[in-house]
Amino acid sequence: MRDIKSSFRWKQVAFFTFSAAKYKAGKIARLVVHIQYQNHY
Repeated sequence: MRDIKSSFRWKQVAFFTFSAAKYKAGKIARLVVHIQYQNHY
């Protein structure tokens, strides 16, 4: 029982970390595109 619970907790943490990383990567990508767009014109 304890293994299942700790595994679930680990999945939650991994999912949260993944979501945060994806969000951060999206913001960075948008910033890069914005800078390139401004430099182009």
